[in-house]
Amino acid sequence: MAEHLLEVRNLSVEFHTVNGVVKAVRDISYHVDRGETLAILGESGSGKSVSSSAVMNLIDMPPGRITSGQILLDGVDLLTMPPAQRREINGRRIAMIFQDPLSHLNPVYTVGWQIREALTTHGTDDAKAKAEALRLLGRVGIPSPETSLEKYPHEFSGGQRQRVMIAMALALRPDILIADEPTTALDVTVQAEVLALLKELQQETGMAVLIITHDLGVVAEIADRVVVMEKGVLVESGTVRDVYKNPQHAYTKKLIAAAPGKGEMHAPLPGAEPVLKVRNVRKTYGAFEALKGVSFDLMAGETMAVVGESGSGKSTLA
Repeated sequence: MAEHLLEVRNLSVEFHTVNGVVKAVRDISYHVDRGETLAILGESGSGKSVSSSAVMNLIDMPPGRITSGQILLDGVDLLTMPPAQRREINGRRIAMIFQDPLSHLNPVYTVGWQIREALTTHGTDDAKAKAEALRLLGRVGIPSPETSLEKYPHEFSGGQRQRVMIAMALALRPDILIADEPTTALDVTVQAEVLALLKELQQETGMAVLIITHDLGVVAEIADRVVVMEKGVLVESGTVRDVYKNPQHAYTKKLIAAAPGKGEMHAPLPGAEPVLKVRNVRKTYGAFEALKGVSFDLMAGETMAVVGESGSGKSTLA
């Protein structure tokens, strides 16, 4: 038995560009075990997604090139496997969900067809694949799964599309689920629902979850351990509590200090006059009432935030 379910050892990835060689990942090592959630945390460009793409064999080579390292699944190096064997592992043992499901779901096929394809490609017959697709849509909370099977991706909300992607990823009951920025495009309430769903499904199946994110709140909500990356280098690792409460590396301290919500609440400037007065604004699109009598004042020197879920009328108001 291997010591860890998935272990990345001394992985380095570079990309050859017109401006020279970009060392996207430099000699990083980490592991994740069954039933565990590991978060890879860092800013855009830190190498988070590149490292997970290497696990799934999704790096375009060229221009990309894995220059060193091993990626061990149950002790077997994925990088030395024949392509056919590697394809059998993708989906069946390691699955992935992406940041923007709309760009990863095929717009010309129904979601039911796409979930069934994940199953039939790995040998499930059509009847069983359809029954399993129906069960999965219900399990991830898609309303009216029987009719939803025949809908296209654009007919779902952002949160529902992410649930469809989760259903597709879980179709073959993988040992490892890689979630690459799975909640960035979602409202906070929908984000909470998706994270709760991932935790619930993990408890049911015992799968390991590798979550790629720049969101400190997501890490605190779902992860057991965290590794922090900066400019392709792994700079810190440990339990979420230890890293958040007692960060050791200057970059980690900077990330935590930059978390929003630590500023003071500001009052309007003394004697400020309204520069914008909005009174009882209503807006309809056909029979749909998007704004229902909105009123506010915006004062000179003031910044006002309009907060709400998708469909609440924020953008229509602006």
